[in-house]
Amino acid sequence: MRQRKPKFVNEYVDSHGKPRVYLRRPGQGANRLASAFVHAGILDGLSCGNERYERMPEVRRVKVGSIAAVVRPYYGSTEFKALAVSTRDTYSGVLDRFVDKHGEGPIAGLQPKHINKLIDEMADTPSAASNFRKRLKGLMDYAVSAGLRSDNPVVVASLKSATPSARKLACSAHRA
Repeated sequence: MRQRKPKFVNEYVDSHGKPRVYLRRPGQGANRLASAFVHAGILDGLSCGNERYERMPEVRRVKVGSIAAVVRPYYGSTEFKALAVSTRDTYSGVLDRFVDKHGEGPIAGLQPKHINKLIDEMADTPSAASNFRKRLKGLMDYAVSAGLRSDNPVVVASLKSATPSARKLACSAHRA
């Protein structure tokens, strides 16, 4: 009697007569398996969702004190984990793009003028620039609470970018 093959395992014979066996989980690439393992029943745990056989995430080395070194623990923080999964995906997409471009730079050297320059580069997409500023503000708030920075340069940058009349209006409303 032939055993059922595990879930997500595809088995076929290619055009050269070689048996091929692949593990194809939804949303992931195909992992080639040795056909002997499947026939011996070694990989039966795959149908139960055994985590050992899933592809490991890419591990990048980051320099201590860099922007990338702050983003990684931010993803593990309670502030970030309290968000809904779809919100976390959106936020991490914005921050990952930032890390890909500027992740090697020092977190302590990030000044309001650098943030304003990054925002100005996104002038053609104002909503993306606004979202980036909000995500960066949350990241810098985390860096301040973790003791990696003494101030949040995003807050200073947003005050300096406002027009003088807008600042005067905001100050008068605050006093009242």
